[in-house]
Amino acid sequence: MKRCRTFLFVLIILPALVACSGGDGERSPAESRRTVGELCQSLLRFVETEFSADGVEVVPNGDTARDLGRRGTCEIHGTSEAGARKRAATVTLGIWKDWDPAQIELVEGVEPAVVVEREYGQVTLTAGVDEWVGSLTLVADGLRTPAGPADLGQPADRRYAEFLLGLVREYGQWN
Repeated sequence: MKRCRTFLFVLIILPALVACSGGDGERSPAESRRTVGELCQSLLRFVETEFSADGVEVVPNGDTARDLGRRGTCEIHGTSEAGARKRAATVTLGIWKDWDPAQIELVEGVEPAVVVEREYGQVTLTAGVDEWVGSLTLVADGLRTPAGPADLGQPADRRYAEFLLGLVREYGQWN
């Protein structure tokens, strides 16, 4: 009798428990109910705090009260060294089923993988959690600090990566 109960547990109950557990690899992405405005405010707070940047502001790209849904983007502008308004930071979050982090340079010590690309005074980080993927671009000349353009050197990559992963986890939705 005890053998029969063990067999039933393994055959029927254990698979049901595993199916209901919803481990990270088993979640499927769903549309986000968070708004574009909320995403913009998160990015603005990060830029103001991380860089002590002066004169940065959200540049609305459509209705900021709308839900992110399957994808949303926010852009922040600042003042360049020449005094012109310039893009300082952009973040995009969305469902991207074919994202492959096995490309380019990765941020060391951060899980899941975060891809880093550097070019022309800017750094772009890309990270994904269960098919919700985020991309964060920071532009040195648009991020004016009290000491001049922001230093986007490699030592700060981990902080940027942790911020980006936090956004993906906070704003992404799963079933």
